[in-house]
Amino acid sequence: MSIGIRLEQIKKSYGAVPIFRGLDLEIRPGELFALLGPSGSGKTTLLRILAGLTPIDGGRILFASRDVTALPPAARRVGMVFQEHVNFPTLSARRNLEIVLGRRPDRREIAMKYLALVHMEAFAERLPSELSGGQQQRVALARALCVEPDVLLLDEPLSALDIALRRELAAMIRAVHRSLKITTVYVTHDPDEAEAVSDRIAVLGEGGTLHLIAEKTDAGA
Repeated sequence: MSIGIRLEQIKKSYGAVPIFRGLDLEIRPGELFALLGPSGSGKTTLLRILAGLTPIDGGRILFASRDVTALPPAARRVGMVFQEHVNFPTLSARRNLEIVLGRRPDRREIAMKYLALVHMEAFAERLPSELSGGQQQRVALARALCVEPDVLLLDEPLSALDIALRRELAAMIRAVHRSLKITTVYVTHDPDEAEAVSDRIAVLGEGGTLHLIAEKTDAGA
């Protein structure tokens, strides 16, 4: 079952520079929520706060009714995909997934299932150096998904790719989301990309102000 996310009066500063002065945000169970905003607006900081990688100065973070504010990343059941495809260079695509599954006896089957979901099963035994940038990002996405997280966080996952690949992978991410319906937060600087993948779009402005700018009529389809 998908879970919702609620941020209550989130405060975060770096030194004397405030990033969020009291951010409130609610993300619905199973939706793909896109965050737009200029550089320095706090988009990546917000993802890191959700992941537990960056502590907050005040406020609460709830996943469904569970208060995760003080929980470490490993206890939050979050998957994350970064701008750069962070894959283990000496491991095949399949082993990149298996390593995060630990000693599960069915780890090979699970790895192949999620590689197939992102259309990478034919490249399962290739090293990252033998894959294109788009293929490596597909592997990174499959690795984030194979642990079956409650929340998926995507930080500019397509920005390092050319425009044709961005369109292709945006369509794939949308299809994967419709299939799995994992509550997802997607950060991008590209309005067209946000429109292609998301159910709702919001703009993060200076000081952590948040403005909802679009809600699709097919949200959650």
